[in-house]
Amino acid sequence: MLLSFFSTVCRAQCLNIFGSITDAQTKKPITMALLSTQVNGKFKALFQTKMDGSYEVTLSCETTSILVEAPGYLSQTITLSFIEKVENERFLVPIRLVAIEKQTGDRPYFQTEQKQITMDNTKLMTGTATRFFEITDAFTEKKLDADLCLFYTKSGVKDCNVVSSETGLKVVFLAADIIAIEVKAKGYENYFGNLIMTDLNGQQSPYQIRLCRKINLLSLTVKNNTQRINFSLRAEKEIVLTSNDGSHFWSEILPNKQYRFQISTIEGNVLNSKSIHTSEGLNFYSLDLKQPLRSVERTKSLTMPIVVSNVNEHKRKLYFDQSSYTLREVNKQVLDTLTACLKADSEYYLKITGHTDNVGPANRNDILSEYRAKVTFNYLLEQGADASRISFTGIGSRQPDAPNDLENNKEKNRRVEIQLLKK
Repeated sequence: MLLSFFSTVCRAQCLNIFGSITDAQTKKPITMALLSTQVNGKFKALFQTKMDGSYEVTLSCETTSILVEAPGYLSQTITLSFIEKVENERFLVPIRLVAIEKQTGDRPYFQTEQKQITMDNTKLMTGTATRFFEITDAFTEKKLDADLCLFYTKSGVKDCNVVSSETGLKVVFLAADIIAIEVKAKGYENYFGNLIMTDLNGQQSPYQIRLCRKINLLSLTVKNNTQRINFSLRAEKEIVLTSNDGSHFWSEILPNKQYRFQISTIEGNVLNSKSIHTSEGLNFYSLDLKQPLRSVERTKSLTMPIVVSNVNEHKRKLYFDQSSYTLREVNKQVLDTLTACLKADSEYYLKITGHTDNVGPANRNDILSEYRAKVTFNYLLEQGADASRISFTGIGSRQPDAPNDLENNKEKNRRVEIQLLKK
């Protein structure tokens, strides 16, 4: 299902990406980092970074994700997303990698670095050891709230606790052991590590575990930029996009979130703005400033209001063909009516939820359901609907409308549900 989506949507979306690959902590360039692209489920190596860590690769039209690997670093697989159609454009994508912690005593290290070890119980001292766990962002060193589980080899005990960003977590070890560590935090890659505990000398010391943030970026290419203007994103707060040349901008973003993209003068006067919805991974957007910008009213921070409605008759359902995201003509008629409702009454809002049947892998169904919801969202925008009053998400096959047994029941699950809500 995912492949059929990309073969249709991305056929004209060939592009170049360039930038540099650096160490997340030291900021130093990483040489010989390998970039590979995923096409039809297989990865193909394309490029190794130069001595200064720089790279530039051309992505084929069927590329669904890129894989970045370097010796001594955690690899990163980054999906691609297109806010609007782009063709033969060049986008800036800076990439930071997290160094792997090697096996050592009395310090957590990555399980991938585990080497054969045998503990001599006859030489192990008795006593206790107190360690203070602290979880941080590998990019910013910001302290995080996280879930931490310790798996003790000898006893088979699993001990899970919450690590506070303010106080950390105190753990008292009572016996020498090899302990497996698992750390989870929202928006970060899961950490799987080990710890060799032998120093039971009654002393206290800190442990810091750095989590690798999932790469979610907006990369903006601006053509015909002859004015001194700024580009920013607005949600709960303003994010200024970074640029070195005035043509290629980027910013870290939150996925599955609605932003107000804004163009303003150096003095702060807003010239133009539009609403965009971000996805996980790399989000590409191309802007041509050849046409003169018109002044618009300064926009407020975009936050979707809490809407309550239990009126079931205000729910609309759009159905799709197997493995397809294409809107049927009858669907467009329903969406035209909903657009008219939004235009007629500013109190109305729409909530769009994409669904699939249970055929195929769950992760692909999740992606397909999101694109069914997104194509619905994009059609509404094309008809003039206000994006700030629409939210959308995809939940795969987790909420079927009918049993996934017979084909006519599966057809009922290949759908988008739209709730017309009023504040």
